[in-house]
Amino acid sequence: MSGRIRFEFGLILAAIVILASLGLVGTRLASASESGAARAAAPPAQQAAEGQAIYEQRCAACHGIAGDGQGPAAQQLFVKPRDFTRDEYKIKSTAGDEFPSREDLINVIANGMPGSSMPAWEGALSDSEIGTVADYVQTFGRFFSQEGYGTTIIDVPNRINPSEESIARGRELYLGEIECARCHGQEGRGDGPSAFELTDNAGNVIYPADLTQPWRFRGGAEPEEIYLRLQTGLTGSPMPSFADALSEEDTWHLVNYILSLSAGVSSEPAVFLVSEFVDGALPTSLDDPAWNELEATYYPLAGQIMRSPRYYQPSINAVTVKSFYNSSNAVFLVSWNDRTESREGDAVDALAIQFPQDLSDGAERPYFLFGDPRQAVYQIHWSADTDEVAERNAVGLGTEGDQLEAQWHATGSSRYQDGKWQLLFERPLQTNDDNDLALETDRFIPLAFMLWDGDADEVGERLALTGWSLLNLPSPTPITTYIWIPVVMLVVVVIELLIIWLVRRKEGVPGYTGRS
Repeated sequence: MSGRIRFEFGLILAAIVILASLGLVGTRLASASESGAARAAAPPAQQAAEGQAIYEQRCAACHGIAGDGQGPAAQQLFVKPRDFTRDEYKIKSTAGDEFPSREDLINVIANGMPGSSMPAWEGALSDSEIGTVADYVQTFGRFFSQEGYGTTIIDVPNRINPSEESIARGRELYLGEIECARCHGQEGRGDGPSAFELTDNAGNVIYPADLTQPWRFRGGAEPEEIYLRLQTGLTGSPMPSFADALSEEDTWHLVNYILSLSAGVSSEPAVFLVSEFVDGALPTSLDDPAWNELEATYYPLAGQIMRSPRYYQPSINAVTVKSFYNSSNAVFLVSWNDRTESREGDAVDALAIQFPQDLSDGAERPYFLFGDPRQAVYQIHWSADTDEVAERNAVGLGTEGDQLEAQWHATGSSRYQDGKWQLLFERPLQTNDDNDLALETDRFIPLAFMLWDGDADEVGERLALTGWSLLNLPSPTPITTYIWIPVVMLVVVVIELLIIWLVRRKEGVPGYTGRS
């Protein structure tokens, strides 16, 4: 994951991937492998023949014409594309060493492989087209033609209720008997002591799954799907099958514990970050229980691909953010999962929260990549080597520079533990500094995040980032907003009682006509 991508190759790669998704490169790639073309020329079944054209148009850019995982885009991808000639398929529902069923192949093509570059083709291809691609993929292997392959489907028993007792038993298995933590880490963030020594059977570096992010599970995050992964393992990888090591009950206990690691976590991309008002002191500690009262706002990260050297697959995929403010200050808690703590060297872990330097009255914003000459940006920047929070400005990529230290108003603290960074930033709402942005209430304030992972050699323009989102500090609702409701209700009751009294008074006075 280190190294820089040259500008020209980056453009070629992007064009290949785009054209492949549009189905326009198949004929150009057909000459890439004579052996692959010869094999594809006479597939054993009619459905496979129909799938060949779709495969060459849609799949060969990554998987290669020969199905060997050596397409022109493969070099720049992490995770590497599947080599179909090895007859190793990670996701299956069949027992033991059996090959996957046809339905298994169809499901992977339809649903993709979350957390990798393999997209879901459902919607882009019809069900029948997906089926023909699955049939064609089988022609690359040596054993799919054998009678009775993929027929012993694992029967998934009914799930055990995810009670506290079940989750506790699952944690015992995870940390003890099954030793999941050796790869997946104490808290499931993929940072175990063996996590950096793993390769697949083809020699490619791989990392264990971050179990706190189930939306990135390769084979799906439904309880039954996780049960199957524990039963079958991931063929061709260091992830073994536990079918002989775990009973059905213990398998479900472990499933329940794995799912508990992501309880309350959302992967819904954020549009707004709403800072909650506090009438009093703000939480200034990472361990303050007030943080548990807020739901985290999720920001997915993308690589910087706007300018060479383009960075297509950053190692950190998201940050989560929470925020409070009071009459004078605002605080932000930013967290992200990171397998390594990088504090030394030329590339270190770092993060920046970015705002426009000035708010415009209209919808215009600075260019999100460090601003532009017409509109500057203001950043609160933290770096792990100094563990300090600095403030800086920029008017374009490569122009960012720290303000004088005497002008810094933001403060912060950090903690790295069990594969997770947590940063706490605090800053006055108003700084009376023209280089800073005033954080005004009841305004929609653009903000963005930038992150550098030192272990992945991310520095300077090689970074992960978000586009502009919006921060809102809503004014607290005045007490008078709530007082008028019971006041109006009381007035209505008084009027009703008065009307009743007048009616009864008329009825109780003989000859009363309402006139004097």
